Amino acid sequence: KLERDQAGNELRDREEQQAAAVVEVDRNRAVLAQRSLTSPMDGVVTDRHSEVGEYVERVPVVTLASVNPLHVEVIAPAEGFGAVKVGDLVSVTLSKPAGAEVKAAVLVTDPFVDAASGTFRIRLNLPNPEGKIIAGFRCTAHLPNN
Repeated sequence: KLERDQAGNELRDREEQQAAAVVEVDRNRAVLAQRSLTSPMDGVVTDRHSEVGEYVERVPVVTLASVNPLHVEVIAPAEGFGAVKVGDLVSVTLSKPAGAEVKAAVLVTDPFVDAASGTFRIRLNLPNPEGKIIAGFRCTAHLPNN
């Protein structure tokens, strides 16, 4: 009977230790979550505003740039006004290093022509799921009737 009581006590001790370990793991996860940053989007870090280990609270830590999709800003001549509408696909020739022709969907078109320049703006949505297209390079959009 004594051995059985000792085994029972040892089992209870180990169960209590296990329960305490589970609580400690949960606490450590909560502390880690407080000290971790998770990006709300996929992208690349373009600028760091803080160093590793530095205390931050409600201030920017990094600047992120989304690379999928890319936005292509087109300044088109007034003669092309009305040639494309939201959702249309437009051919875009990428400059080097990509040097390829891709399709981009019209995301936004200006509802007016700028009288001073005789142009209007179009924003294209260019898928870049593998990140192979490098942002910032010039490209050429081929609008219908241009």
